[in-house]
Amino acid sequence: INISNINMISLLTTAVLLNGVLSHGPCGFDEARQRALDNDVDGSLHKRLAEMESHFESEKHKHRFNAMVRKGKDRRGLQDGVFDGLGFSTSDYFQGILEIPVVVHVLYNPNYQNYNLDDIITHERIQSQIMRLNKDYLADNDDTISGPAGFASDKANYKMAYKLHKVIRKEVSWKEYNFGAGNKTHFDVSPVIDPKHYLNIYVVTEETDTDGNIVLGQCSWPGLLKDDDHGKYDGCTIHYQAFGDSSVKYWTNEWKKDLGLSQVNGYKDTHGRTTTHEIGHYLNLYHPWGNKQIDFQWVGDRTCGSDTVWDTPQTMGPHSRCPATSDAFNNYDYTHSCDGKRDQYMNYMDYSDGECRTMFSKGQLERTLSIMNKPFADGGRKELVDYQSKPEHSQGRFVNDLYFTVTSETQESKICGPSDELVHNFGTAVDNGRVYACVSTTDNPYVDVIGDVSLKSVITGTNPGNNCIATLESDSYACFDKVPFTDSSRMTVDQVQQKLENLFLS
Repeated sequence: INISNINMISLLTTAVLLNGVLSHGPCGFDEARQRALDNDVDGSLHKRLAEMESHFESEKHKHRFNAMVRKGKDRRGLQDGVFDGLGFSTSDYFQGILEIPVVVHVLYNPNYQNYNLDDIITHERIQSQIMRLNKDYLADNDDTISGPAGFASDKANYKMAYKLHKVIRKEVSWKEYNFGAGNKTHFDVSPVIDPKHYLNIYVVTEETDTDGNIVLGQCSWPGLLKDDDHGKYDGCTIHYQAFGDSSVKYWTNEWKKDLGLSQVNGYKDTHGRTTTHEIGHYLNLYHPWGNKQIDFQWVGDRTCGSDTVWDTPQTMGPHSRCPATSDAFNNYDYTHSCDGKRDQYMNYMDYSDGECRTMFSKGQLERTLSIMNKPFADGGRKELVDYQSKPEHSQGRFVNDLYFTVTSETQESKICGPSDELVHNFGTAVDNGRVYACVSTTDNPYVDVIGDVSLKSVITGTNPGNNCIATLESDSYACFDKVPFTDSSRMTVDQVQQKLENLFLS
């Protein structure tokens, strides 16, 4: 719901007034925010965040006004609800689909509980997470709306696609990463790559908060970092068990090396929705229950909190499991928690199980867009858009990633991920499906693209390295080289398709 009539500074400092109560749910956002505000001795952070909320209100009125002009509506009606159905456009902020470059940092300890993340986080698994992000942020997820049909019209298409730029693998000595007390060890081991233009995702082993509770992820919130830390520590940290989408089938059993995801603190995610959720924070979103309640500890008069978004109903607190099919908390009907209204427990920013979260709302998209014209230095993500004005952007689309997938789907447009292209049908039957080769393409000059594809023989049990995909031959991998976007060897879809035919049909 919207709280435009509430003092913004009061809202933003709520976390400081919680008497040390921290979130023990799967997300580290609440603790990180509280810690940052607690350490804001000079008040500059409070001032910046209050200004960001003011900017959100201003942007909200501006693009609602633009939407009304497009629809020929009465321009005086700018209140919440009037916006619904106006057909507001992301084109007020960027053209077409915004392509966000992703750098994945895999931090592995080869002696961690018999699991080596260097082996577990394969190219297939990384690609499955990218595919999940694209499905969710392009509103192309197969599970559509789970739960009450009344929320279907609120679902938003963010028109954002994530493009894999590179994978960085670094060996570490620690087994458990504790982000409590502002620990930034992982950023020091593998420095952030240009956070103005790249989303940096760190995949780690155990991830815990200050009290030792396991969490599944945490992303930097816009503007939450101090000026001197802003360019060094902006990124996402994801527990390895929650990274990737196990519902995606590949040519081999590469995904199954980690035996899937077990429940962590009662929360389960085998669909890669933890990363979808955490990037929501990176893009300026709160949890649906807002700032009134953390870790089931009530604040003040126990009224429901606010996430400043008009079309996410007030929610008393986080959900777990799938509320549509189970009573989440001791048989209490937690699906109608505030004023008897339905909760939007299928929202990506809730804590329901991964397969039960299926949507962002239009109001959440509205909040995200407010930072897309605000500079990085001021707490925004404007620089993610600036590639669209670079001359190289008009040079065409080139292949930035290649993957093999197994599916029983016969409709060509659904065989590959959204915005990806089918380039080869192997005709091979595996796991009640057939094997296909798909490519991701980009026109973002910040993304490295494929310069060549070859077959590589690897000793069994040996890591083939980055950009290598397992084939049916036990020791054979299809590997590709990555080059800068402007390199003369960059490959188009047709060139990759021809290369694959030469490799596998010759």
